Amino acid sequence: MLDKKYNHLEVEKNKYEEWKSHNYFKCDDKKDKTPYCIVIPPPNVTGKLHLGHAYDTTIQDIIIRYKRMQGFDTLWLPGMDHAAQTALSNEKVIYKDVEGAFYHLKYVIDGTDKFLDVATTRPETLFGDTAVAVNPEDERYKEFIGKNVILPVVGKKIPIIADIHADPEFGTGCVKSTPNSTNPFKTLKIKGSLGYAFC
Repeated sequence: MLDKKYNHLEVEKNKYEEWKSHNYFKCDDKKDKTPYCIVIPPPNVTGKLHLGHAYDTTIQDIIIRYKRMQGFDTLWLPGMDHAAQTALSNEKVIYKDVEGAFYHLKYVIDGTDKFLDVATTRPETLFGDTAVAVNPEDERYKEFIGKNVILPVVGKKIPIIADIHADPEFGTGCVKSTPNSTNPFKTLKIKGSLGYAFC
């Protein structure tokens, strides 16, 4: 007769040890097998799991087992953040002011020896930048609107655009626009002048 309640400790107690003893979690050192890997993101930052998490993990489990049965050298690697940041719903956030840091990047204005000093808290997103925004009323930068800057490290030209959301009194007044990040200037893409950058 079945118990009224599922007791995972009783049902699962010997399975994990048996799997370890048979080396089911080890990759094959043989070079004749094609590698196949699935990277598992870290645990949900809110700690509140839901059916979507269980569904995603179940699908990954099925695929990795299927690929192993097909003869692939499989690895199901836990703890890798696939998006470089963990998304949060506003409902699950407890806000707390934390002293952060501004990183200053020089975006050289194309064809000149001048540059825009862009202060950012997210320098790692520069590879996806599609523009630098300045406030159209900011006298320091008016003359540069419509010109291009050279994206640091990448060497690609991106436009200097006017946007009222760039606050002249915050940071340096120059804001890098990275559409696929959590940057608030991702909304600039809606205006149609900027595209997505995938990196």
